[in-house]
Amino acid sequence: MSYDLYFYKEKNSPTTNADIKNYLVEKLRNSKNSDQYWYQNKETGVYFSFEYSEPDSEEEVLEGFEDFDNTNWMFNINFLRPQFFGLEAFPFVENFINDLDLLVYNPQIGGAETAIKYTQNDLFVNWNNINYSNSIEYYNEYELFYLEPDKSNKSWEFNKNRCALQEELGETIFVPGIFYFKEHKTGKISTLCVWPEHIPIVIPKVDYFIIQKKVKKLFKTIETSGLIPSNIIQDTFKEYITKDKGHETISPSNSMRIEKLFNGLKFCCDFKSFGEGMTVDKIVNYKSN
Repeated sequence: MSYDLYFYKEKNSPTTNADIKNYLVEKLRNSKNSDQYWYQNKETGVYFSFEYSEPDSEEEVLEGFEDFDNTNWMFNINFLRPQFFGLEAFPFVENFINDLDLLVYNPQIGGAETAIKYTQNDLFVNWNNINYSNSIEYYNEYELFYLEPDKSNKSWEFNKNRCALQEELGETIFVPGIFYFKEHKTGKISTLCVWPEHIPIVIPKVDYFIIQKKVKKLFKTIETSGLIPSNIIQDTFKEYITKDKGHETISPSNSMRIEKLFNGLKFCCDFKSFGEGMTVDKIVNYKSN
């Protein structure tokens, strides 16, 4: 169940198949001996692809396409995905179209009888409307899980910018990734991040923290970990939370002061008994009431 776009160029366009291929080789990854090119962001979980098909010599020129040449390249992104799949994918598609001076035939848009230039917003709105309907229709059949759009998009935005923020802050403050998990009892999708050993950290907006402690007792070090709700983290360390680059942080100097508080935190439970990790391709932002 996917959303497909087909790329054309004007008859006098200098863009060649080699230009398109080189563009994708530079920006995406390619399976060996394949004409399929993948975008996959390990930080956000978003993926989509471009694929080339050998032209059919007997293919008829359709009415409305007389002034264009088919590049035989197509774009593919799945439905039944969080909104942020489209938010991340379609800016790339718009750049692809503009950088190579291409046009798009979008069979998902009713009445589309030729190839035109679409903006990322045009494509996102079209994809998301169909994604909305499919998510509701197949929610139970495909055993999908719901996460509120606002929380979903904010977590995606944090993860998308995580590496850049880490580089900006340097090695002195840890920027954690945000992960998703399903609570065993409720089936609810929640967000979490990991905070190891009271190190300096950016504090993202999540539901839970996995706290990892190393406590020295006599001649040994005891390692433990468990879940703490975000509101307890905020209440416990409110005097030590500062702002850096627009984000709440525990600074290096304050991390030295909170060791006792950190090691005194009481876990609400261990992660395995509370929930299980969830990949983003099982999460949607829409469900029936």
